[in-house]
Amino acid sequence: MNGAAGSSLAVIIPAYRGEYLAETLRSLEAQSCRDFRVYVADDGSPEPIGRIVADFAGKMDLVYHRFPTNLGHESLVNHWDRAIELSREPFVWLFSDDDVASPDCVRTFYDDLGAAPESRALRRFDLEFIGPDGVRLLTEPEFPQQLSDAAYTRHLLHTLTATCVMQNMVFPRAVYEEERGFADFPGGYCTDCATWPRFARQGGVRRLAGGRVSFRRHGGAMSITLLQQLSDWRPLIASYGATLHEMRRSLGEGATTRHAEWRAELVWFCRWFRYYPRPLSKVELAFARAEMGLLWPERPLSRRIVFGLNYVASRLRRNRFGGRLLQARRQLFGFVSPSAGTRAGSVHGNTHH
Repeated sequence: MNGAAGSSLAVIIPAYRGEYLAETLRSLEAQSCRDFRVYVADDGSPEPIGRIVADFAGKMDLVYHRFPTNLGHESLVNHWDRAIELSREPFVWLFSDDDVASPDCVRTFYDDLGAAPESRALRRFDLEFIGPDGVRLLTEPEFPQQLSDAAYTRHLLHTLTATCVMQNMVFPRAVYEEERGFADFPGGYCTDCATWPRFARQGGVRRLAGGRVSFRRHGGAMSITLLQQLSDWRPLIASYGATLHEMRRSLGEGATTRHAEWRAELVWFCRWFRYYPRPLSKVELAFARAEMGLLWPERPLSRRIVFGLNYVASRLRRNRFGGRLLQARRQLFGFVSPSAGTRAGSVHGNTHH
């Protein structure tokens, strides 16, 4: 199923689920510019991934490879890496097996590449969210045309509507290799937020206006499945702290001494808990507080700072996430003591810091 050589863009699909894969491939088949090669990397799936892909043989430049073992269960990021290793093109678009690309995504990429051929920037498609039936749920506000790495990081920290996913970013292979790949967190949770600011240090982020990725929200999504299956959420909580440390490197020395940056970090850290399907256990709660003590050792974590989270919760109260965030806020700040930072060593253990 190999096509003609010479394409600059590899579209990588690390596949495990087959439910939406045909729709994903149809959206790539429908691209107005066909100068790309699709790599479907079957992660030892029990579903008929190969048969689904075979229906598109000859319709586009397509490579299918089935790995005999399921690696994504142990490390989703390691599976992404081996999927990328199947390709050689200088630009990589790490897609998914359930999302949809608008028809002009590839053409928009090449138009921007022609305008800035030497740029080592990340190139970002616009984003919308769809449900299991493909119906649009919401559209992300317009992204800035171009951002430096520091400006992009501040955008993620300060803008409540900012979204960070893997599927709508095209990156240079050279940057991926020089930066030694993605941050490896359980289930790829927070990997995007920790990786893109680091990659962006080589050229910032450019918006690919005219291309849009439809990110599908459904009950079988990896992040939801991971939260439901893990009995211990401490590795996920550790990834939040590791991500904020990575963001700080993009913001530069002294960033967290500024009140606005510190407050934004705190809001960002706590927002993740709105997705958790149950309250934190005593061990997880102690770990989260210790993580906060390590992140902000000079900042007393008292009830006074809860007001910064009330605003975030008020923006979410129209759905179930607002209530979950308020619940997490009460847990995290109900009994915080000034010694939280000094206890961190005993409960923090081995993390990514």
